[in-house]
Amino acid sequence: MLLLKRELMRSLLLHIAILGFVSLAGGVLAGCSGGQAVDEQGRPTGDSFGLLAVNYLATAGTDAAETAGESDEVAGRAPALELTAAAQFVSYSALSTEQLARLLALPLDPERDLPAPDTCRIYELSAELSEEEVEGEGTASVDLLEAGELHVQLGSQRSVTLIPRYFPGLLPFVSGVVYSEAQATTHELPGTVIASSGGGEMVGAFVAEARGPERLALTAEPDLGPDQRVQLRWQPAQASAPEESQPVTYVELRDANPSAARALRCRVRDDGAFDIEPEWLGQLGVEPTANLAVEAGRFRQHLFDVRGLDQAELRLSTSERLTISSP
Repeated sequence: MLLLKRELMRSLLLHIAILGFVSLAGGVLAGCSGGQAVDEQGRPTGDSFGLLAVNYLATAGTDAAETAGESDEVAGRAPALELTAAAQFVSYSALSTEQLARLLALPLDPERDLPAPDTCRIYELSAELSEEEVEGEGTASVDLLEAGELHVQLGSQRSVTLIPRYFPGLLPFVSGVVYSEAQATTHELPGTVIASSGGGEMVGAFVAEARGPERLALTAEPDLGPDQRVQLRWQPAQASAPEESQPVTYVELRDANPSAARALRCRVRDDGAFDIEPEWLGQLGVEPTANLAVEAGRFRQHLFDVRGLDQAELRLSTSERLTISSP
């Protein structure tokens, strides 16, 4: 059964994490063996993409300095940020992008996983792809490509390396490698991120450079008045340089319970203020006594060319999370 195989792989990845690294694949990505359609030159057929994602996350109340009884503000430094760098290089066929995203547990995508600008939408959070859905795609194939070791320079003081890892197969239509996920803690955002690789057999060498978005400094307050809304406030971003893409800004609200099945996501203007209206809280269907998890973030996307891929993207983001009582 597919779901059983996913659980077995999660167990395997937990042991790998204990040994010093975490697989990006989230379970089913674990480099399964199997056939992959190729052309006469041995190159994978179908759609292909590369994604290097670097995120800086601030979570209220979890800073190590606060745990030790000393806040960052008292210590005279910026709040701690959790850095996560991940990468995927994928060639696939006979699967929709939505199926692929669920199968590979891809990170939040500004185009696929957010509504239109100035709107909100309820999203189901389940990432499982049922066995019936996969069985209906008899010609499906997913090839996880190698691009060599990836080096990510985060400003002048820090760099991380993502290494491709091979795993024994569990699914007949998924093959290749996954990249270890790099994690660290820092107190500052880099002005510029540079990602580079010497390339592999299927994916060429590249250098991609982009400036990441600024932190939001998010605050959230439930309005306990008759309207019962959630007021979100943050620091608006400075204007981007002409050659840079405009950041995408979003907010998310859900039950703080880890098993929550739904989330409200809104794509918002980066003007520093947004209110979650009562009707949206009603559609989310949270219990009156529930705690709410609030997240806000900014994405900046930089597309670049690399041999062997239809599209390659360096995606930089900052996000902040906090928990409040429901209004």
